[in-house]
Amino acid sequence: VPMLRVGQSHYSYILNPNGSVMDDVYIYKLANDRYMIVVNAVNAEKIKAWFEAVNSGEVLIDVENPWKMVEDKVEIRDLKDERSGQDQRVDLGLQGPNSLEILQKISDDPEQRLRISQLRRSELIHEELRGIDLIISRSGYTGEEVGYELYVHPRKAPELWDMILEEGASLGVKPAG
Repeated sequence: VPMLRVGQSHYSYILNPNGSVMDDVYIYKLANDRYMIVVNAVNAEKIKAWFEAVNSGEVLIDVENPWKMVEDKVEIRDLKDERSGQDQRVDLGLQGPNSLEILQKISDDPEQRLRISQLRRSELIHEELRGIDLIISRSGYTGEEVGYELYVHPRKAPELWDMILEEGASLGVKPAG
């Protein structure tokens, strides 16, 4: 994680003090002092509680070095919570061999289409497509060579969903999950 540059993400794990996996996650570096961590929905509350306990110093984080604590407290926000305001996000995955072409069809700006096409695996950009504020990441759990995770405000998610289905119809897009 310390090696990530702004605009990069990393597939990783959340470990307990004994080194056992609590969850697998994606960590996105949005700015030098701002990260977004995406956990599996089934574990979201457990991982949030763990982060809060670590942040407050309530739990042991290193069995071999029990005095270790976090060096600096951080602000932890649940971006699915409406109290996150404009930062609130939900994830729509667009995966598969035609995902880039579908995503580019949603953009009206040639320079924006180029920026999207130049994303390498695990990179992300913050863009606005047809008035919808998005974090676009070339990542995903499906194992597809090309795929994107689109982090969108929940009020805009239905509109984005409809655009994806409409623009991707001729390319075989299908809802799943």
